[in-house]
Amino acid sequence: MHSSPHAVQDFSSQLNLSPHQEQIIEAYGQAIHDLASSVSQKMTESLDIEDADFKDWSFIFRIIKYNFTPEVIGSIGAQVHLDIGFITLLQDDETVNGLQLMDDSRSFKEVPPKLGSFLCIIGNVGHVWSNGKFLNVRHHVLYKEAITCYSFGVFMLASRDGNVEAQQSWLNLIMHDTIAHLNMKI
Repeated sequence: MHSSPHAVQDFSSQLNLSPHQEQIIEAYGQAIHDLASSVSQKMTESLDIEDADFKDWSFIFRIIKYNFTPEVIGSIGAQVHLDIGFITLLQDDETVNGLQLMDDSRSFKEVPPKLGSFLCIIGNVGHVWSNGKFLNVRHHVLYKEAITCYSFGVFMLASRDGNVEAQQSWLNLIMHDTIAHLNMKI
């Protein structure tokens, strides 16, 4: 895992965390990075690609806090969007349903949180890299209850050089416009 040298210390100092708590965050960050790399590897193996390596890809680990107050119930907490990276792994607070995915009819479907699990969302880079074989999905967060909740997100972005290319053997194999190359500034 590569990180900004002071990112965890800066985060920890803002919350006045103990050295032990800081070590827990570092260990969790490493474990979640390894999980994102492993999930990405398994996805590519499902497409018969054995030589992809995601261990050095850039990623962001984010703790997202939502303050749901009575005044905001029914409003949007995160606007409709597509994630830009390869994949996003989300571990939502198990007490609140708020994440909704857009289906093919442009209707939103709730994604109920499941204790001890992660949700994997394909991002734009994953869509381009797979030449459309991995589908990205629009989603948003809806305020449902007056409560504070947390989501833990890992956003695996792209290779450190910022270059993302679809596999040459896949170009023009599907019936929509293809993107052969994308450069992503990280």
